[in-house]
Amino acid sequence: MGSYQHHRTGHWMLWPATVTVHLHDTIDPAGLTKEDVPALRDRVRAIISAPVEALLEESQVEGARDNASAID
Repeated sequence: MGSYQHHRTGHWMLWPATVTVHLHDTIDPAGLTKEDVPALRDRVRAIISAPVEALLEESQVEGARDNASAID
């Protein structure tokens, strides 16, 4: 997470940023069938997106807090 701050779309310049990498537990696909693919896809997406969504939510709260203090 954070790579979007490092290389902004449409800009040739790279910006300093902190990039966080999350390593998740492995998912053993042994015994899964074609019918299990949609559920597996949804499970993987939920696992990967959870920390990203939490960070984005946190940054929105901090941004709102910063805006509120700037108004005061």
